[in-house]
Amino acid sequence: MKRIAIYIVLLTCFGTTTLAAEGYDYSARWKAWDINIQRSYIIGVKEGIEVGYFTTIGNLSKDASPNDEIKIMNILKYGSSIDTNKIIEVMSDMYNDPANSYINNVKMFVLAQDKIEGKDISKLLEVEREKAYNFIKLNKK
Repeated sequence: MKRIAIYIVLLTCFGTTTLAAEGYDYSARWKAWDINIQRSYIIGVKEGIEVGYFTTIGNLSKDASPNDEIKIMNILKYGSSIDTNKIIEVMSDMYNDPANSYINNVKMFVLAQDKIEGKDISKLLEVEREKAYNFIKLNKK
């Protein structure tokens, strides 16, 4: 089983490196997944955030400031509060815009959650689009 996991990691790394010059179309990958894979992906992202949170809390020293704890709590909110199906719906809708094709799935997850919470994500969306296109330009050189 470990051998298979290593092959998958290597394939993913190689594939991402190879495709970097053209850009990786995250929307195509998202749309190719059926609802069960999308749901599993979102649950995995949520659980990963929660594990990171509890690991961080466990490693904080006793003299961590209240501001540190507030920052960590703000990160944790991405792990739990919104229904998985709603996130899938919003991410799918956002990936219908071709300008969002190269925004990676985790960043799109965060943007979707912010959108569901009623935040104006237009500026953040523009920033992520620009980062994605700059990454593609950088790798074409």
